[in-house]
Amino acid sequence: GKKIEAKAAKARPGKIFVGGLAHGATEDDVKEYFAKFGNIVDFSMPFDKVKNRHKGFAFITFESDKALGPLLADSHPVVAGKACEV
Repeated sequence: GKKIEAKAAKARPGKIFVGGLAHGATEDDVKEYFAKFGNIVDFSMPFDKVKNRHKGFAFITFESDKALGPLLADSHPVVAGKACEV
């Protein structure tokens, strides 16, 4: 019975979504892999308090959207031994 208001998403240059991360992957694993493409200015990896592990996805914002070209060339990068989606 709740009413919600849908809003359009705001695009941010240099921001990506990384899904399908291994539950054993740490923030450092993810940051280490993606830092080779450019300087990371914001990083978020939501945590599930009930299951006591991260939710298997992350949001990464790079300093420049120039990092995205080489990054998106590999559609399924392997982080912590598991292919993920960008």
